[in-house]
Amino acid sequence: MQKLGKGRTCEVVEVKRKDTSFGENYACKILRKGKLAMKKLFDRECYILAILKHPNCIDYIGGYVDSESYYIVTSLCSGGELFHRITTNTRTYDEEEGRTLCRFMLESVKHCHDQGIIHRDLKPENFMFDTKERNSNMRLIDFGSAVVVEDGKTYKELAGTPYYMSPEAVRNLDRSEYELKATDIWSIGVITYVMMSRRPPFGGPTNKDIFTKILKYKLKWPRDSEWSNELKDFLRRIIEKDTFKRMTMEEALAHPWIQAKELKMPMMDTVEEDGENVTIAERQESRDDPLIH
Repeated sequence: MQKLGKGRTCEVVEVKRKDTSFGENYACKILRKGKLAMKKLFDRECYILAILKHPNCIDYIGGYVDSESYYIVTSLCSGGELFHRITTNTRTYDEEEGRTLCRFMLESVKHCHDQGIIHRDLKPENFMFDTKERNSNMRLIDFGSAVVVEDGKTYKELAGTPYYMSPEAVRNLDRSEYELKATDIWSIGVITYVMMSRRPPFGGPTNKDIFTKILKYKLKWPRDSEWSNELKDFLRRIIEKDTFKRMTMEEALAHPWIQAKELKMPMMDTVEEDGENVTIAERQESRDDPLIH
């Protein structure tokens, strides 16, 4: 078995059918037994994956159990992580490419939200490509932190990865379904910013620094960016600290930048240029520093 990745609670390996007449390989997440929480994680993720049916979400094959572990088998995305492409591509994504990838993200998460599922840990590591082609389809993976929301219920559970957490997630107050969905939307905005610039909008050497900037600092553009007004307006409206001013999923999908149309609405408040020059790759350890993984 080839190891594909490892988190705090699991590892992911590439597997194949014993019946060699089937040539297709799969990804298998392995959760070791020993804690009651593992069974709950396994049951919840299998339940969520079985609900999702979308070309931009990972395909669920099945869940299996033996005396030692729980196994979640899904389709294999052989093209690698969005994170890897962001940090290793010889050239950054142009706006046409970025628009396509952002639409993949929005549509995959909209499908989740339509089923009452909030991902809660959106980041470039959790989007993977079907093939190694630059224009490959991209899919959302890893629903280990996801939750199925109930009408009228509020939620207070710290989940996510620091760079991509919204202000309301950092504060960790009771949140409604609307606010949980808004957090996923914020994360898509941050990923888009990172994808287009190779640096986070709110960075820092420690999680405390990152959280302080998320809560208190204004959004700034990278000094060397030549982004269109449409992209800037999209980012300003989606990386918005106020959940009620932040774009909804429907508004984001209809935004001129996503639709490749000229911006006809007025630009939002002018955002200053950012003098910081720290790229997302320079703090790779944050990949293994989620609050819940």
